[in-house]
Amino acid sequence: MTTGSYSPWINRVGAYVLRAIAVLPVYVGAFVLAAIVGDIGFVFILIGSVFAVAASIRFIIQRAHLGYDIGDRVLSQRLVREATNQPMGSGWSVFGRGIAHILDALPCYLGFLWPLWDAKKQTFADKVVSTVVVTDNTAGRHEAKDLFVNAIMFWTPVTKQ
Repeated sequence: MTTGSYSPWINRVGAYVLRAIAVLPVYVGAFVLAAIVGDIGFVFILIGSVFAVAASIRFIIQRAHLGYDIGDRVLSQRLVREATNQPMGSGWSVFGRGIAHILDALPCYLGFLWPLWDAKKQTFADKVVSTVVVTDNTAGRHEAKDLFVNAIMFWTPVTKQ
């Protein structure tokens, strides 16, 4: 039932890199503060790490609820269930996809390269949970900057459709 074309591998990698770049300033700032204050600097590194992990989890939740996060929005793609063309939703399906990425890594990270030659451009994890990443030039009603702000505002609900 999937409509549209499957997103190319390079776009999927690009979205991943954008997610990583979005939380990178937190790590860099934490390490700079740690270098300045010296002995108790590990506290800043710990706080920065917790903050970056929390923002990354919020990106995962955005992807589950909306089908896209900051990286997907910028590269005009969505993560959807293959059968319904709808976002995954929350709960075990999202958790299961995350765990299934272990399969992508096990055979020398071959699963992450699998979209290069797969007809549906799926990783092993995508195949296990029946998801695809599709090109969608109208991906979402939310701007990338709003998705980023929502990801770092832990005290507010995750952006909804």
